[in-house]
Amino acid sequence: MSGSTQCIRILILGMGDLGVRIGQKVMEGGFASECLLAGKSDAAEQWARLFHISSGRPIAAAKVDGLDVDALKALLTRFEPELIIQCAALLSPFALKSIPTKAAKAAVEGGFALQLAAQLPVVRALMQARREIGMHCPVINCSYPDVTHPILEAEGLAPTIGIGNVAIMAMWYRRNLPDAGEDALKVVGQHAQLGPCLAGKLAAAETPVPMVYLEGRKLSPEQLLFDTGLQGGAAMNHLAAATIIPILRGLTDRDGLVETHAPGVFGLPGGYPVRFRRGELELRLPDGLTREEAVSFNRVAAKAEGIERIDEDGTLYYTEHARQSVAPFCPELAKPLHPRDAEKRFQVLRALAQA
Repeated sequence: MSGSTQCIRILILGMGDLGVRIGQKVMEGGFASECLLAGKSDAAEQWARLFHISSGRPIAAAKVDGLDVDALKALLTRFEPELIIQCAALLSPFALKSIPTKAAKAAVEGGFALQLAAQLPVVRALMQARREIGMHCPVINCSYPDVTHPILEAEGLAPTIGIGNVAIMAMWYRRNLPDAGEDALKVVGQHAQLGPCLAGKLAAAETPVPMVYLEGRKLSPEQLLFDTGLQGGAAMNHLAAATIIPILRGLTDRDGLVETHAPGVFGLPGGYPVRFRRGELELRLPDGLTREEAVSFNRVAAKAEGIERIDEDGTLYYTEHARQSVAPFCPELAKPLHPRDAEKRFQVLRALAQA
């Protein structure tokens, strides 16, 4: 860590597989002066003890229901974090793929946005709690930031930044493109494009490939086909967790410049090249590409995972393909979804997952 980097109080909410991997990055990277692990299960207590042994740094644990706004308010007030990392979801994003029913397969085929009700409720409750107590510390959200952030922006509740997705794509391109340093490479892309990117394949005909610029020159789709050989699944959390390192550096280094990629910045859909200048976040789009053009591109790309549009009040409307995919099994799942109804809609999704 550089001399200008501040160690700060960090709260990590959600101790599933991704939360554990991120907790390890935070503690063993020396980013936290104090750290609190929180979650609904007893896992936080065990991981707090393990991380203390491996890092030698102070760390505590708390049990909290991530859907209980009052409980979250009490937790935030007591710990007073300087940074919150939100890792909790009601259902793993990989869960439905392992369920061999026709209904689960239809939901996966219809697009990941059909699982929004599992990804939105906890981060929404957290942001409500943060606002109600007047807290303004940055929030890194790991739960589908490409989509949850623009939805929450409609309520003035968007987190600061997300992880993974476009940052993973940029990481993979850097490993394969000559002279593709973080400052030279700029990628605009959406969560729907991550799978094809890592498989070294072009997405479906109606889905654009990510916009990739190297030294100011836009690359063609054929220049971006590099197969990782990965099989997907929860192991992908390793890559997602790795993308939080430059974000942590950017937020804690008050004198430096950190360039990276991230989804959900400024409540925008999809992901973008960004930089932290003295701890402050800003876009670093390629010359000639406007913010409006980049946002429009990501909205088009989002159709590949079932998103027709997000209205000004945060309501998500699904594409016809998404609706038709689940209509024979669970038509309610594809109705327009307002953020206040997400927790109720999750019960529908959970029933489908348990069928």
